[in-house]
Amino acid sequence: MPHAFISHLREDKDVVDRLAKELRRASIDVWIDRERILPGQRWQVAIRDAIKNGVYFIACFSESYGRRLTTYMNEELTIAIEQLRLMPIERNWFIPVSLDSTEIPDRDIGGGETLRSIQWLDLRQSWVQSVSALIRMMGGNPDKLSESDTRTDPRPSRLSEAENNAWAVALRMDSRYGYQSFLSRFPLSRHAIQAHQAIQIKERNLQDVAMRRANEQARRLNEQLENVWQAALRENSMLAYRDFLDVYPNSKYSSQARIQLSLLESRFKERG
Repeated sequence: MPHAFISHLREDKDVVDRLAKELRRASIDVWIDRERILPGQRWQVAIRDAIKNGVYFIACFSESYGRRLTTYMNEELTIAIEQLRLMPIERNWFIPVSLDSTEIPDRDIGGGETLRSIQWLDLRQSWVQSVSALIRMMGGNPDKLSESDTRTDPRPSRLSEAENNAWAVALRMDSRYGYQSFLSRFPLSRHAIQAHQAIQIKERNLQDVAMRRANEQARRLNEQLENVWQAALRENSMLAYRDFLDVYPNSKYSSQARIQLSLLESRFKERG
C-alpha cells in the first residue's frame, strides 16, 4: 500500500505520533520505522526501501534535531535527497515540517537549491490549519480531523519547554548576542520585553565603555602633548621646536612653537 515515510527523532515521538494518527484518520498510510521494522529485518535496508517506495517523505525538524551532533535521521535525509534529485521538479514529494521553533536546515539538494527552497509546513502556527493543509496536499480529507484535535494542540508544552530552555541559555550568556539570538527564535515570547530591555542596557554599557576609552585615550594624548611641549620650552632651541612641530603641527601649542622658532632663527642670523 502506498505510504508516507516520516523521518524524525525519538525525542519527538509524541507529536509525530499525533501527526501520524491524523494522517491515518484521513486514509493516508504512514511508515514509521519503530512500527514497521520487524524482528530479524536488516533495518537500514528496510528504511532505504521505505523511503524510495514512499509516495511522500515527511521530514520532521525540531529543537532536538538542532541539538544533535549525530543522528541517523541525517542518513534518511541523504537517501531522500538522492531520491528527490531523480524526480521531476514539479513533483511534491519531499515535505519539510517544523514541529516547534526550529528553522528548516539550509541543506544542499542540488541545482543551487537547499531544503529551504521547498515550501515547508510550520506547525508553530495553527495545528489544525497546518495538518489540514498537509492532508489536502496528500489527497486526503481534512474533515476527518478528530474533534479533540480541533480543540487542542499537542505542541504548547514542548514549545514552552524549548522557549524556557533558550531563555535560560540567554540569561547564562548575558550578552547582546545571546538575547538577540533568543529574540530571533522567539520574537513573541513572554520574555521578549525583558530581552529587548537587556539588549538596550548592553548597548548603553558598550557606548559607556567606548566613551570611557575615548576619554582615557584623549587624556593620555593630551598628557603626552603637555610633556613634549614642556620639554621643548625647557630646551628652548630651534631643534626642539622643529621636532615638536614635526610631531604636533596643528596642536594648541603649534603657533607658539612657530613664534619661538622664528625668534631663535632671527637671533641666530643676527649673530651670524
